[in-house]
Amino acid sequence: VTKIALCTLTLLFAASVAFANISRDEAANIVRSEYPGAQILEIEYDVEHGVEVYEVKFRTETIRKGEVEISVATGEIISREIKTHR
Repeated sequence: VTKIALCTLTLLFAASVAFANISRDEAANIVRSEYPGAQILEIEYDVEHGVEVYEVKFRTETIRKGEVEISVATGEIISREIKTHR
């Protein structure tokens, strides 16, 4: 394998990883699938401990304040903070 071919493969791999990131809409859909009927209030992009995340704030009929952090790279929910109606 030549150096040019190896560099090309590396660049192609890096580009495919870069395009694997989820969008804000996909983050909202992840929240809606976890919490049916969720009303999305806000989506913010942030970097937490070197990890790119979407912080999604939402509410439902039973949750007065919900916030989840979703990995931009994988779509995995990293953390949840839920406050229910009393």
